[in-house]
Amino acid sequence: YLNLTLIKFQEKGGQWKILFNLSETASAIVQVLKDEETLAKVQEVMRADPLMILKRPETFEVTEGETVEPIVPEELIPLKEELEAALSTFYGALHRSDVDALLSIILVSKEDEETLRKKFKRLSKAILEYTPEPSQAIFVKLQTHRKNQAGYYFVAPYPQNPSFDFVYLRPFVNHDGRWKLVFSLEHDLAVSLNIARSEGDLVSRAVEVVNEVDLLHLDFVMSSLFEEIIQRNSAPSVNLDVQVQD
Repeated sequence: YLNLTLIKFQEKGGQWKILFNLSETASAIVQVLKDEETLAKVQEVMRADPLMILKRPETFEVTEGETVEPIVPEELIPLKEELEAALSTFYGALHRSDVDALLSIILVSKEDEETLRKKFKRLSKAILEYTPEPSQAIFVKLQTHRKNQAGYYFVAPYPQNPSFDFVYLRPFVNHDGRWKLVFSLEHDLAVSLNIARSEGDLVSRAVEVVNEVDLLHLDFVMSSLFEEIIQRNSAPSVNLDVQVQD
């Protein structure tokens, strides 16, 4: 994977200076296939990804409101419960350092699976340190894509700096009639809420982030970041009538 990074400058006092923000990095992951031209692929990502737009404001002052979890349509409740059960299994396996239980509920690349089996005791602790616990999570949105893919969005404090709230995406694929979490040791799909422009509660601001930032859109995530895992493990026969739910 390549990481496309934008370095922003502003002229001040007749001198160009770098705009620097510790809480935010303007970057996008680029996966270049063997038959693709690197520069052409990078330009494609730049056109599609709002993270790379220079005019994008850095931070916004927001007014906090009472956070209320969104209402999920009745037809999507069973899916939401199944994804949450899978997440519970995922965290339970990490706490018990049970690599077999973890691999039973996730889909990973062959390289990541080998690494998990060899170094799981150390890696399980590291993953937990950088992963918000379910008790801290506030459900934001459930999104389905291509019948057999789903995204579970939630907002939670960033473990390394709890003063910042992040929007997290956990992508799932239905494999052999069961929903499994698509997992990568290198990437955690999360974006800081400091880019939200609206006032209000955490959920409304998080939904704004989900709707505006392509990094969190399933169409970008599934076709680029986890393409290999999705293609290898997708099952095409799942029946989901609702494609997208806000």
